[in-house]
Amino acid sequence: MGKKQRQRLEVNPAELAVIVERTRGALSQDDYVKLKAAMDTLAFVTAELQAKGTSLERLRRLLFGAPTEKTDAVLRKAGQPAGRVQHQEEKKAPAPGHGRTAAAAYTGASRRRWRTPRCTVGRCARAA
Repeated sequence: MGKKQRQRLEVNPAELAVIVERTRGALSQDDYVKLKAAMDTLAFVTAELQAKGTSLERLRRLLFGAPTEKTDAVLRKAGQPAGRVQHQEEKKAPAPGHGRTAAAAYTGASRRRWRTPRCTVGRCARAA
């Protein structure tokens, strides 16, 4: 079961304007203004998306504005102290098993020399 494909309904912006105008009598003036603004925005966004060079980032900036608000300003408005709170972290010891351990710590193994007739100090013959 996959997602259902939505059918795209081609609607002319002029047709939408006529439909919105017909709702003027059924809606309050405030609701009518909101509906008209929403339909105008929809027509604008549709036209921008169909334009060749419009990127989603540009469209996001057109709809929501440029992100110019800084965190400090928002925190001051909310009545909280501005600036970053820096936590003084104690230096923790590394978790066991992490990091380099000296070879002297491994006392259980014995060292053995391994000699092979093909290898000598500084050079090793290839196996045939």
